[in-house]
Parts: sequence; structure tokens; C-alpha cells
Amino acid sequence: MKRMAIALGALLALAVMTGCPFESSVPLGAPSAGGLDARLAGKWVMKNDAGEEASIVFVPFDANEYYVQLDEKGKPEKTERYRVYTVAVGGEKFLNINKLEEKPGPAAYYFASYAFTKEGELQLRFVDDKNLPKDLGKDQKALVKFVTDHIAGDFLYDTSKPDLMVRPTPEPAKVLPAKPAAQAPAAKTK
Repeated sequence: MKRMAIALGALLALAVMTGCPFESSVPLGAPSAGGLDARLAGKWVMKNDAGEEASIVFVPFDANEYYVQLDEKGKPEKTERYRVYTVAVGGEKFLNINKLEEKPGPAAYYFASYAFTKEGELQLRFVDDKNLPKDLGKDQKALVKFVTDHIAGDFLYDTSKPDLMVRPTPEPAKVLPAKPAAQAPAAKTK
């Protein structure tokens, strides 16, 4: 369940089976003015093959970053919070993901490329640690160059299919039974 516990919870849980997300002490880039992607804002739902479900809410924190909250269905004690912002590298859009901790410590970043399918699903692919030298996590310039040089194909990612999130289905409106119309008083005849 490491993927679930590290970056956007439920989405990273799958890494246990396929690898581990790459952890870096440097981000892929700094938050940029107006860097919010309005399509990310709001609530998303993800279900994995095991039937576990999580809701993820992207809330704009300022003009550059999101506050992201993850809630696993049926596990309120597992709520996790993240600082997330977008950055473009090699023509791809990435999320820089930084877990918010109660006790400050060294920053740890995780990365996921993202795109939207024609059906409107949010597709995430987490950068995996299997092909990235660990030293890259300390040198932002070298990390960005490496990612740019290997952006094509699956080299940067685990071999699993991309993680997909959808907007939650709205609850159907409850239809109340109609109240019988009040009868008008009978007209008096003279």
C-alpha cells in the first residue's frame, strides 16, 4: 500500500506490485504564476482492481498550487493531505506531489505525468524508481534533463496501466411524492 500512503494514496498503492515511486528531495520545477490547470480542480474518484475506492479533491490554494486531500472510502483515519503543483517537462505535464506532514522535515517529492482522456478521465502515470539513478533526486537540473531525455515511451514509469480517475456520479435527486392538491371550497349557491 506504499503507493496509497505516499502520493495521492490510492493511486500509489499499486506500486507495491509493480515498483516504487521515485522519491526526490528536489522538485521537477518551481510553481509558476498561473500554473493551475482548471480541469484538475474538484473531486475525483479512483477504484483499483481490488475494489478499493478513494476520493481525491484538488482545491486551488493560490494561483500556483493545489491543496489536495485524499480520503479512502470507509477509512476516515486515513485522510492524507498534499501540496501539488503542475510543471511542464519535455512537452509533458507533471504533478509535483509533496505530502503535508504534521512534523516538518526534509521535503520529499513524487512525480506523475497527467493527461485527460477524451471521456474526461484524469490519467496519471507515476515516475518509477526502477530506471532512475537515486542521485538524480538531489540535482534538479540533472533530474529535469534525464526526464526530458526519456520522456517517450514507458521508461520513466512502472509497467502497469495508467491510473484513471473519474468525476463522481452525482447522487440522483430524491423525488418526493406529490402532495394532493388542496380542494377549493365549494361555491355557495343562493
